Amino acid sequence: MLSLVECILRFEKSNYNAPAIMYKNEFLSYVSLAKKIKSAGALLKKCGVKKGDRVLLTAITNPCMVVAYLAIQYCGGVVVFVDVNNTGKSVYDIYCRTGATLLLTEISKDKIENIQNVMSIKALCNNEASMTNFEYAVPDEDDVAEILFTTGTTGTPKGIAHTYKSVNSILMNTIKGSGMLKNDSILLPLPLGHSLALRVLRAALFQGASIILQNGFAFVNDIERNQKRFSCTAMVAVPAAMEMLYQNFGEKFSEVLGRFRYIEVGAGSLSIAQRKKFSKVLPNTIIYNTWGSSETGGVFFLNIRDALQKADRLGTLGKPLPDIQIQVLDECGEAIDSSYVNPGRMALKGDMIMHEYWGDIEMTKKTIQDGWVITNDIVYLDQEGFWHMLGRSDDIVKVMGENVSTIEVENAAGQFDGVLECACIGVDDPDLAFGQVLVLFYVVSSSNFEKKQFCDFLFNSVERYKVPKSFVLLLKIPRNKMGKIDRTKLKTIWDTMEKRKDEKNFHPSTKMRAEMKKHTEIVFYDNTDMDDKFFD
Repeated sequence: MLSLVECILRFEKSNYNAPAIMYKNEFLSYVSLAKKIKSAGALLKKCGVKKGDRVLLTAITNPCMVVAYLAIQYCGGVVVFVDVNNTGKSVYDIYCRTGATLLLTEISKDKIENIQNVMSIKALCNNEASMTNFEYAVPDEDDVAEILFTTGTTGTPKGIAHTYKSVNSILMNTIKGSGMLKNDSILLPLPLGHSLALRVLRAALFQGASIILQNGFAFVNDIERNQKRFSCTAMVAVPAAMEMLYQNFGEKFSEVLGRFRYIEVGAGSLSIAQRKKFSKVLPNTIIYNTWGSSETGGVFFLNIRDALQKADRLGTLGKPLPDIQIQVLDECGEAIDSSYVNPGRMALKGDMIMHEYWGDIEMTKKTIQDGWVITNDIVYLDQEGFWHMLGRSDDIVKVMGENVSTIEVENAAGQFDGVLECACIGVDDPDLAFGQVLVLFYVVSSSNFEKKQFCDFLFNSVERYKVPKSFVLLLKIPRNKMGKIDRTKLKTIWDTMEKRKDEKNFHPSTKMRAEMKKHTEIVFYDNTDMDDKFFD
């Protein structure tokens, strides 16, 4: 097994001077990247970092962070990624939980005053420590290489630990799945602390391709500017970013994004409507909608144009990469032959699965069983060997005794002309008749939108019990920093609406708007009955 650090050192020996990392006016060739890794690694070694020591690294988007990441591994340390936006308390908690010996960060010291051993990432990257008598020690494949802490939106952040073997498998799967080439220049406008960005970064550096870093999609003009400047051949995005680019670029969308050989869209699924739309306006660009997790890396790399060949493939995950095994489990944890009427929980097996949840034996035992990673994703396999995602276990809603996938409802609603985006959740039935009911939150593109036609469309698209009972119009769907739908905020909106119904002298344009703004980024919403027209 060849580690990523060892691969880069080989590039240096062969004098491979191709660009490795570019960011604004910064440029690192593979030769200069290798030299910086060795120099930074030597300094960490002098500071006492030894094999197996955990070193916290706050993820910032610049080449210095990449140098620091690989330098930790060069001297045998274990990289512990933490989000740069974490509070000082959260960073300190992770520092203690992992028994870390050092924090590499650009966070101001007053926010992390409880941690004594702190070093600047930029200072580490720009040092010129002597590398005398210090060589890279090739790790064992079962050694823990890195730990990525989740955001912890549903509880205490989990530390997902990967070995060198699983890291290597994940990056190789990315290369195979995307068809990444050595001469590719890949635009990466994602935060480097996210598993998707790290996955693509590792793969590109292992392959000898070029990575162009960018601070997110906030500035759409940066996409075009970086593309032209660095001759980018590929890009990585999340679904919400693709939609934002489509809306903001207008007619230039096809021109700009059509220059990419391929675009990988991960960390979420494109809706059926988006798959149709992007395939049509980007006929010469391969668009992969990928599925995976921090625990497994990329598992499915679906060319969406292939998915559009048949109607029953429109919303499919596709087929897994070779050497990745999948089985479906029932409620008792037993493997079953799944189908549309008999879905179950997905379990995955292969070299790419995580080693453990750091410091959490019980959660590790619950998640990894007999070499299988047990997910919360509800799936089924069709007769042609294509996998279908119905959502996470929490996204399956029991309506009138029937299981309903909120993703299925979203896909149906999203195909109606005039619906820009939508999100569906299950809530307790206010009338206490059905146990749970569906609520659909949606954004429209025009003041001429007719809700009656929309509802008629849904009645004809899904079974009656799958039609939402309530509809909530929003100016935008709340999302987290990676562009995924924030269903917790949607539930907060609904709960607040229900609680305020009985208040005297309540007016939705005043009190409720203020209440929502306090909990979310949403600035307006309206809950309407079926016959209402909007914007009257």
